[in-house]
Amino acid sequence: MGRYLHHALEPEEHGRIDIIGTFDDDAHMVGPSDGWPWTCYVLADAKDQETVRSACNLLRTTMIGEYALWKYFKIEARMGRELTIRDDVEL
Repeated sequence: MGRYLHHALEPEEHGRIDIIGTFDDDAHMVGPSDGWPWTCYVLADAKDQETVRSACNLLRTTMIGEYALWKYFKIEARMGRELTIRDDVEL
């Protein structure tokens, strides 16, 4: 899945989003998934909130036949502050 996301998120008009990794719940979840039939997570680095918004908008604007891509899956983006290493941590 990460390969396809890389391809979709590389164009400059969306801003660059670097996919760090992907994983899913199939081996670590018991019971029904909140999303059919499974849930996949993507850890990515994005420049800013506008870049994330633009990437999410791909689901509204990308058509698969007569339907927009959001009919088939959804994105729930979570954003946090830039990851920094504390001064007291030795590398």
